[in-house]
Amino acid sequence: MRAHSERCSSRCKHHLFRSTSYLYQPSLSAKREHRPLRAVRKLVHLLYASHLRWKPVGAQAALPDYLAEAPSVAKPDIILVKLRRGQELNIEMHCVKSCGRDHAKYSPVATATSRLLPYVRIFKSIPEQLQAKFTQSFSPGVIGSRRNKQWEWEVFVKDARKDTMSRNVFLYPEFEGAVKLTRVRDRFLFTVESAGQMAPNAILPEAIAVFTRKLRTVSKALDELMHEDVEPEVQEGGWSLALSVGRDGCTNTILCY
Repeated sequence: MRAHSERCSSRCKHHLFRSTSYLYQPSLSAKREHRPLRAVRKLVHLLYASHLRWKPVGAQAALPDYLAEAPSVAKPDIILVKLRRGQELNIEMHCVKSCGRDHAKYSPVATATSRLLPYVRIFKSIPEQLQAKFTQSFSPGVIGSRRNKQWEWEVFVKDARKDTMSRNVFLYPEFEGAVKLTRVRDRFLFTVESAGQMAPNAILPEAIAVFTRKLRTVSKALDELMHEDVEPEVQEGGWSLALSVGRDGCTNTILCY
């Protein structure tokens, strides 16, 4: 049985032009062909995003914002392409400014989640022999341990924000009625992961500002509907749904053909 390695190595192929020695030529060829060579293994060049350079055009180099911080890639460690020997790239790129409403690729948010603030309350003391089991029933960092005034160990809610609402504590009958686990209905926890264009702490206030402007637009449109009659619009060849609001505040939904 012969084992083969996946690692690549270099061997020699030669052209013999003259030999006046007594060494048999096939033997000489075999010795030279099976002699390993020491050479550079790295035959592939990795082109990273950090290799891209910004070239100002016109008066861009004199702009105050560009003087403070020149435009650059957000993730410099991204591999763009692998090049072998003899290969080259000559690329000219143009930046396009847009928003996520046009295409998702322009959105500065990679992953965004929201959840309600967990609420954990302990009603009765937990025996010391069960405190470790009680602590492990929650996410790490939610329940802590300390000594009370009687210098006895007790568990307490250390940080309810870290709880993932797994509710594993309710699987054990010995903890029945000992804890209350719910959510605060008016407290939201947002987790925003940035794609690199903007800082995460700047994305959420900007998103709230956009949402506020949209609410004002909807509120203004509803206010106009409440103070004027809206005639239903009929589309040819299909159904049309219209909203009619009278001056008395009554709202009627009309389905037209």
